[in-house]
Amino acid sequence: MIEEFFWRHFCDNYLEIVKTRSYGDREIINQRIALSAQEISANQQSALLTLHHVLNAILKLFAPFIPHITEELYSIIFADEFNANKSIHARGNWLQLTDFVIDQTAQMAGDQLVEILDEIRKIKSNQNLSIKAEIKLLTIPAQYKLADSLIDELKFVSNATNIVAADAVGCEFEG
Repeated sequence: MIEEFFWRHFCDNYLEIVKTRSYGDREIINQRIALSAQEISANQQSALLTLHHVLNAILKLFAPFIPHITEELYSIIFADEFNANKSIHARGNWLQLTDFVIDQTAQMAGDQLVEILDEIRKIKSNQNLSIKAEIKLLTIPAQYKLADSLIDELKFVSNATNIVAADAVGCEFEG
């Protein structure tokens, strides 16, 4: 379960979704949407802080199964926390459900975003296109009510120029 979360959800999806934001790549961001330097910085900080917390949680979840490597990574990446606790395995250092806020609306929107990305990957694969192939027009299900920020993330990760609502996921490519 932890391994599936790490590979399928975190690596395959979340890292791909926040890659551009976390790098703070002004050129890529400015080509797609108009953001000020302050907005880019805030978006980058948000992505990096989230990655920091998720990696911390992932290490703690893997710790009972791969104790030595997680201890080493924890001591380097989270040095301040390690110095305070002395070990990833320290009593009281385990994750608690109350440590996390669960927003059902955000979770549903995230699930919808992942469904769309899965369909885009299938379409590109079936057409023998690179995952980086530019999409001239991406259609997404009209019943999905994605926030503008998620639409922007979808543009970045799918390499889509325009996104419109329709009956299902579809892609029009250049040429």
